[in-house]
Amino acid sequence: MHQTNFLHSIAITNEKAFELGPIIRHHIEIFKAFHPTCKHILWDNEMARRLITERFENRVIRAYEKLIPSAYKADLARLCILYEFGGIYSDLSILYINTMDHLLKGETKTFMFRLDWNPGSVHNAIILTKRKAEIIGELILKVVENVESEYYGETELDPTGPEMISKHLKRRKIKEFGNTKLCLKDIPLQLFYSKNENQEYPIALRYKPTLGAAGLGSLGAKGFEENPYTKAWHNRSVYNEL
Repeated sequence: MHQTNFLHSIAITNEKAFELGPIIRHHIEIFKAFHPTCKHILWDNEMARRLITERFENRVIRAYEKLIPSAYKADLARLCILYEFGGIYSDLSILYINTMDHLLKGETKTFMFRLDWNPGSVHNAIILTKRKAEIIGELILKVVENVESEYYGETELDPTGPEMISKHLKRRKIKEFGNTKLCLKDIPLQLFYSKNENQEYPIALRYKPTLGAAGLGSLGAKGFEENPYTKAWHNRSVYNEL
């Protein structure tokens, strides 16, 4: 039986209206063009909330509602979406320059990208995984536990994001990683790539005009908060009282 492979993008914001703008829409079209046999879904807040409510236990939607920053909601949403559907999740800031079809159609169960400048850490800007992957289910549970305990950790990436994932993966024998490196010293451009017999296979680019989390406003989007989770984390105002 043929199984549909999915491409996922997320646009979650606390604003009532948003506009992606031409640059991000171009990113999506290129994402789709490099994976023409896949079905693309652009998830918004209501779609993510409905999926989590209908497909996961109650404590997961409670965790989603308890998180205040939209970026943290998106961290949990991408894991739930990938667990339920599988496929490739990609941040809206990502511009593909090559396909990941060879990984999607192969035996790879879950594929993420390490940071060349910090090999113990991984990105969550691109995640490829099979449906119902055990490691993704474990990461969902870890986010829920962090939210329930109102955990802040050492950095703003600890509660739900890359540092949480990195720490969990260190306890698991996950071998399938790509890499991320800075392309040029003075230009904040990241290259996502995989290696095969010491040959680099470039996959995607990400332009980060600011240190830390890059807001989508820098790419022409409207209605998205600029780095709200960093401020919320420092102010210890990440969690709602439910």
